[in-house]
Amino acid sequence: MVMVMVMVMVMVWVWVYVLVMIYKLVAYSYRTEVCDKYLTKISNIHHPAFDYLVDVGVERWSFAYCPEKRYGFMMMNIAEAINAIAKEAQKLPITTLMEFFRDLIQKSFHDRRKAANKGSSILTDLALEHRKNNQEKSQLYSVTY
Repeated sequence: MVMVMVMVMVMVWVWVYVLVMIYKLVAYSYRTEVCDKYLTKISNIHHPAFDYLVDVGVERWSFAYCPEKRYGFMMMNIAEAINAIAKEAQKLPITTLMEFFRDLIQKSFHDRRKAANKGSSILTDLALEHRKNNQEKSQLYSVTY
């Protein structure tokens, strides 16, 4: 009896592990075709999990369906992005190519820091918007004691 329960628990853990691994493949895939393929596998294995993921909104947790920049960058194939940026630089000697990439990264960090320092607050625009909305809501509250 105990052996059967242990076997059942092991099988459940294996299925959970498989679902988590497939979920990670869906979440971190950059192409919608790959994302859809693994979503179908989740649907076949555990349909309630699939329903939950779709109800939450695939665009909220999947790179492939993300409609906007996340963490300041568009989510796409990094190799394609670098190839597009460095089309002409690829013909340069390796030391010059590495200097090109160093300069590119340094400029990117400089631009992001400059944009962040433009604000009058240490909070991001989104955080300021949330704070403003919460402050407006709180004015309608009444305090009783």
